[in-house]
Amino acid sequence: MASSAKLKSGLTIKAILALFFSSAIFMPVGLYLALVSGAGLGGAHAYIVLILFIEIASLIGVQITKQELYIILTLMQVGTVDMFGFVFRQYLVTSPISWSFRDPYTGKPIPEVIPTFFVPYWKSIEFTRTYLQSAWLIPVLLSITMTALTVLADFALTIIFSQLYIETEKLPFPFAQIPSSIVNTLSDRTSSKMETFILAMLASIIYSFVLYGANIIASGLWNIRVQVLPIPWIDLTTGVFGIEKYLPGAALGIATDPLAWFSGFLIPFPTVVYLFIGSILTWIIGNNLALTVFSNIFPHWKDEWTYGMTLSLVYQRSTLRVWIIPQLGISLAVVALTLIQQYKSILRAFKSLLRASYSSESSSHFPSLSMLLVLYLFATSFSVLIFHIFIPDFPIIIALLVSTVFSFINALIGSRAVGETGYGVSIPYVWPATILLSGYQKIDVWFLSPVIAGYTTPGWVQNIKVAQLTETEPMDFFKGYFFAFIFDLIFGLIYANLFWSISPIPSSNYPNTLITWPVNVINTLMWATRQVFTANVGLLTFFFGLTLIVGVSGTLISKFIPFSFMGLVSGTGVLPAYSIPLLISGIVGKFIMPKIFGESWWNENKSILVAGIATGEGIVVGISTVLVLLAKIGWVLPI
Repeated sequence: MASSAKLKSGLTIKAILALFFSSAIFMPVGLYLALVSGAGLGGAHAYIVLILFIEIASLIGVQITKQELYIILTLMQVGTVDMFGFVFRQYLVTSPISWSFRDPYTGKPIPEVIPTFFVPYWKSIEFTRTYLQSAWLIPVLLSITMTALTVLADFALTIIFSQLYIETEKLPFPFAQIPSSIVNTLSDRTSSKMETFILAMLASIIYSFVLYGANIIASGLWNIRVQVLPIPWIDLTTGVFGIEKYLPGAALGIATDPLAWFSGFLIPFPTVVYLFIGSILTWIIGNNLALTVFSNIFPHWKDEWTYGMTLSLVYQRSTLRVWIIPQLGISLAVVALTLIQQYKSILRAFKSLLRASYSSESSSHFPSLSMLLVLYLFATSFSVLIFHIFIPDFPIIIALLVSTVFSFINALIGSRAVGETGYGVSIPYVWPATILLSGYQKIDVWFLSPVIAGYTTPGWVQNIKVAQLTETEPMDFFKGYFFAFIFDLIFGLIYANLFWSISPIPSSNYPNTLITWPVNVINTLMWATRQVFTANVGLLTFFFGLTLIVGVSGTLISKFIPFSFMGLVSGTGVLPAYSIPLLISGIVGKFIMPKIFGESWWNENKSILVAGIATGEGIVVGISTVLVLLAKIGWVLPI
């Protein structure tokens, strides 16, 4: 971490005001888009607010420091609360689709047995389209409590793995270069770097308007679809050039998002190559073999796949029917190898945390390890206690092991993958798999789980790396997150309740919900009624052993040729639609650009180039969606 003398605080009144402004002004934009198109704002509004605050500060003679810019940029891109979760719960318990499912344990229709700690009993709900009523008190408080405990667990895990992967192992975190370059470039305003940044931003604005902006505006204002290029990819799975003709079951495409074509500049080239290999082996070769040679092992995939399935559908169904158990085995093998190969680094990181404190002499300003472990164990154990109160029949030991052990494992492998490749690795469907393996039959356990953390941790660890690169006090990220969480919670509940009061959800006024919410109900209840998949211990063991062999063999051959084990593993979760552009940009960045511009200039400016592209895309998406929302103010009366 940067020396303590250089670290400065970015959590100031100006930064907090920007977070407040973002929640108050841009929250309804994102919520509305999610209801209408399913697109949402993502973190696009962060770029608008960032530049807006810089220019306003310049006009009134106030300086915005790079530490403040770090807080604004990173925390506006961190999702905090699912605003329509409670609305969906009421739809789940009242939808005709739900009444077509029956609980295999009691034989009753699902709405009759969904627990009231998840959603009020369907007969007791006052149909006034608001969750600001007494029947919702327990579900809302329970959800907020479990969310807060998850955040607390991720907080502790983030600091532990920041110490391990940033300070001890010093992993590159390639994608941390994008936000840090944005912050440093806009703060320093060096003429040569600003020129590169602005040119890249302008090029990205033009392309992003063609790709996103024109369609957002046209569809939002006039209900006309303007799609020059398909979003998010050109589908090569089916159609005239579809790979299904040659390799049935394969998933192939080419991403159209600009960042997909430039991210390879920032990732070490061997990592890019092995990520591409892992992607092709999984989603093209693996999918095909699972459908043909090994169809007896994956019978649901054989029954479900058919010619004409799109890339999106092949990805969704093959993930469910083929890759849940193999990915679990791969992830467990990664954990085992990491612990074996990196145990010295892990011990050094823990020793460092044992000595860490908030003193000015500490370079990291991290809490001590004992405090972090107490926070982590409190969050996970207390969540298990709450879980046990509401679901007393489920084995508490299993719940405790999943919450404490798995969360740590998930953060361990995910943070390392992001640190090396920029792409995360996580174990999917852990709680559903746990339920099925436990033999527990009641349906209540599908609607509440103890804290299962570690999914957010890799992104947060990367944000701590960005803090290092911008010379920002790392603990400011967590302090700022508290403000962002509170603002998002308050405004989110207000705006979500407002949209619901205007019109039923789902309804024709919110078209995306008419399409996606019935599908989500079906997916949710297929899990709850045990119609999804059967846990295959033999398959898990095979992929665990195979991954161990590949990892050990790769380590041995790495003395002679470059090898990236985490790149290979991360590639199993990246579709070829993204790994192909990544490989192309990696080749261009490695062999072509240094010859054109000079190696020194290229190494200094490549992250600025990618940062400009990200900023341009964010500006276009943000402004386009704001224009649509402004034009539609007062569009519909409450019904």
